Amino acid sequence: MNCEALMNTIKKIAIIMNKKTLGLLALILINYYSFSQCTNASPYGSAAAPTTSGATNTISTCSYQTEYSTVSGLVAGNTYSITNSSGGCVTIHSGSPAGPIVAFGNVPLSWTPAAGGTYYFHWNVNCGGCATATNCGTTTITLTSGGGPPPAPCTGGANNSCTTADPFCTGTAYNYCNTTGVASLGTYGCLGSTPNPMWMYLNVATSGSISILMEQFTTAGTPIDVDFAIYGPYGSLGAACPITGATPQVDCSFSGAATETGVIPAAVAGQFYMLLITNYNGSAGYIEFSQSGGTGATNCAIVVPCSVTATGTNPLCNGGTGSILVTATGGTANYNVSWTGPSSGNPGGPEMNATGGTYNITGLVAGNYVITLTDATGCVTTQNVTISNPTPVVATQVHVNPPCFGGTTTATITGSGSTAPYNVSWTGTTTGNPAGTEIAASGGTYNMIGLGVGTYNVTVTSANGCTGTVTVTVTTPPVLTASDIETNVSCFGGTNGNGA
Repeated sequence: MNCEALMNTIKKIAIIMNKKTLGLLALILINYYSFSQCTNASPYGSAAAPTTSGATNTISTCSYQTEYSTVSGLVAGNTYSITNSSGGCVTIHSGSPAGPIVAFGNVPLSWTPAAGGTYYFHWNVNCGGCATATNCGTTTITLTSGGGPPPAPCTGGANNSCTTADPFCTGTAYNYCNTTGVASLGTYGCLGSTPNPMWMYLNVATSGSISILMEQFTTAGTPIDVDFAIYGPYGSLGAACPITGATPQVDCSFSGAATETGVIPAAVAGQFYMLLITNYNGSAGYIEFSQSGGTGATNCAIVVPCSVTATGTNPLCNGGTGSILVTATGGTANYNVSWTGPSSGNPGGPEMNATGGTYNITGLVAGNYVITLTDATGCVTTQNVTISNPTPVVATQVHVNPPCFGGTTTATITGSGSTAPYNVSWTGTTTGNPAGTEIAASGGTYNMIGLGVGTYNVTVTSANGCTGTVTVTVTTPPVLTASDIETNVSCFGGTNGNGA
């Protein structure tokens, strides 16, 4: 029985009982209420509170009615239903397992926390005596009202400096990944500290006031402190940065609130403003923000800000040249393209006169290039592209010289690298070009047979037309010759003659 039910019971009984009896009953009920504040010593089971209305999270599949469980991420104002398949009582403590009791009652218990955070659920057989039992019970928590659909996966997260600010569009509800692990920039105006910054920029399309609602949450959906500052106006985006601690602010808040509203009171069409949002808490999560009021509006044509897509094409052959195709998306035409790397270039522009236009940079040797795109408003973006050399064609040969003068031999040619298959041809003492696929795969071989004395310059050509060369030199021993020397006998019938 909860407090409201107790009070209603007392009111009904008061109609038919005198004050003396009522006082005795109230004392009994108060003692019962006090006795019902159960506290267990053994922890078991934990869960995060659900964030979607109607969703149920399991705390434990075996909670004894002698234990307590920890539930995190509860949100103030949401209503939750707590159950235990074993039935019995649940007592909810805040701050610590033995901290203040904020609610208790028989399960299923409906409860709306006044403050968000982590709570401790103690399980018992009953609330009157806090009896215990060691039978397994499945305990759950369901979000019955409040909350809403879970946040979509957050986007962004790379806009943690003024020069990498992302664009803001009226009518768009943003869900940005907040920044973590980035040191404070220092004191910026009203912001006593600026850890984990995130930057957005606004280009005003319609003059008038602009109000921006900002809310920050942990990944579990728990609200956390969000601070902000607004700077401007600027004549162009390029004029906005750098921003320092001394830069004047249009609006700023350094409170501990999880919800803030920033206001630009009199924005003028064509002006630029910068919005800085920080994560003082430091927890990973997300920031939801959107224009919530005002008569002004921003230029949504810059929602995809002068972004560049650069696609590299590698050389066909090792040592050749490749190219990079640059495409401009978003931003404001016209566009200038420049690049740095092993070679640099800046044609002077504009290289593209429409969003979606392309420009092809050719004659690029292998290496790392930085492509820079600048649109008509001064918005600058870059992309890194690597041009890589393919593996070269490698030709090798093995042969054994003929053992006799005038003999022939066979040279085994191996081709590898680039792209198979390969053609083998040669010039020199004799020439040849079978004009086919002599080597089918990288590492394969081809036999040149019947090679006599001489030098053969062999070329292996890949399917891409890339070549590798090797020289075969065939030698033989000199021709074998025979001769004799004769000495005649000095007298007839003598034996002093010889032949060698």
